[in-house]
Order: sequence, then structure tokens, then C-alpha cells
Amino acid sequence: MSFLNEIKKLLNEVIAETDGLGAYIPGISDEESEDENSSDVDTQELNYVTLDKVSGDIVKKFKNAIAEGQKLEGESLQKTLAEPMGIIKANHITEIQKVAVTTSKGRFIVKPLDVMSVESNDKDKEKKNTKTSGPKNYAKYANFQIIPFTLMNDKDEIVAGGKGDEEYIAVFIVPALFSIISEDNIPKHEALFNFSAEKDKKFYHSNLIKARFFMFAKNELADLAQSFRAGNFAKIKSPMLQQAKRKPTNRNEQPGQDNQ
Repeated sequence: MSFLNEIKKLLNEVIAETDGLGAYIPGISDEESEDENSSDVDTQELNYVTLDKVSGDIVKKFKNAIAEGQKLEGESLQKTLAEPMGIIKANHITEIQKVAVTTSKGRFIVKPLDVMSVESNDKDKEKKNTKTSGPKNYAKYANFQIIPFTLMNDKDEIVAGGKGDEEYIAVFIVPALFSIISEDNIPKHEALFNFSAEKDKKFYHSNLIKARFFMFAKNELADLAQSFRAGNFAKIKSPMLQQAKRKPTNRNEQPGQDNQ
């Protein structure tokens, strides 16, 4: 079954919740996110090849932050496997934001998505929330056993990708590590992380090589947040099915290039 057909299958659900939940991303206010072509949001565009390379650099730092190399065996392994996010704890989500990911296209900071609340447009609050976000969302990340995040460079620009006149925010995801993936989440993980779990056997991710990334228009981020909050992928069915058309092909930008 093709990737798109698998996505269609696992996302073929209906959700009635429309509580107006938004996704706060540093530099993008709730009002701005309603217009996917807003020029008020500072971005650094990277093409697909570069985003793929950066995704590997991110994982190296992520693995260091969660001390993935520690030995897990016997009773400690069984306890960890029973945790919804496995070896990844809430404090790790804070720690990863303190480590800059250095690449050929600049230095980036991981910014886990705030899927719990709509932030106000108050600039002081907005500035404060650019420092850290994510730990309060830990329980909602566990709905899918996935952590979603964006990247911000040292010019306070969000990493994006462009194709012609269209621009999309790059949303990266990493799975829970050393956690038994629930039966409901197995088909989602198979499609999103491109693997096949052995039937009738417990599965858990024991290693990370790259973070997967997907391109979302700014006005689709609220639906992404609501999906994590509700534990239902239906809200993001449409953008997930359009990923092939959104593959970033524009030239790479340097940090601050748009502001020069």
C-alpha cells in the first residue's frame, strides 16, 4: 500500500470538536496564522534536501539530550516500555530547547509546538514564550506518542520551505522512544515514520536516525494542535494528503536574508 493510501486509510475519521484551539509558534500570532501568505512572519526557507539533512542533525542533538545510550534492561526496561513516551520525559523537552543545532545553513533551536492553548497577541507574552515551550503539552503529545516541533534560527525566523509563490512551515516529528506503541497508534506510526510493524507483536522505537518533517500552511497549524489535543488525526487529513505537492524546491535562504 502506498504512503498516500496508508495516510488516507488511517486518517479516514470524523471529528466534531471545533473549540477554536490554536497552535502557538514563536513569531506567529493567532491572528497572523489565519493568513497563510502573511508577510509579517519572519521565515528562513530551506529546500527539501537541506531540510532532510537538518533533520538528521536535529536527531543527533535530541538523542544526546535524552541520553538515549543509557542501558535499559530487565525491570527498568519493562517500566520504561510501559510509559506513554518511554524514555522521553517532560524535562527532556525543556533541555532540547537549550541546545543549538549547528548546520551549514545556520544555528537552530528546537521549539516544540504548544498544542494546548491559543496565545494572545500581547508582544511581552509572545517574547516570553519564545524561550521555552512544550513541557505543559507532554500529556497531549502522548495521545499520538509523537513530539511535533518547529525550528527557529538565531534571527528569530521560523524554518519554512517554499515552492514557487507558496510557503509552508516545516513541522518536524519524533516518536516516543522505548515505549510500546499503542494499537491505535501503530498504523499512524507506520505511515508517518515509513516502516511496517510485525503483526501480533509489541512494537517500540529503539533508535532515531532522522526526524520526519511535513509542510503546513500557517492557517493549518490550529488544526494540527487540535488533532494532538483530541487524539484524532482527522483535522489534518487534507494537508497530509498534499505533502507531495508541497515538497520545497525554492533556493535555500541564509538567516536574515529576507530582512536585508
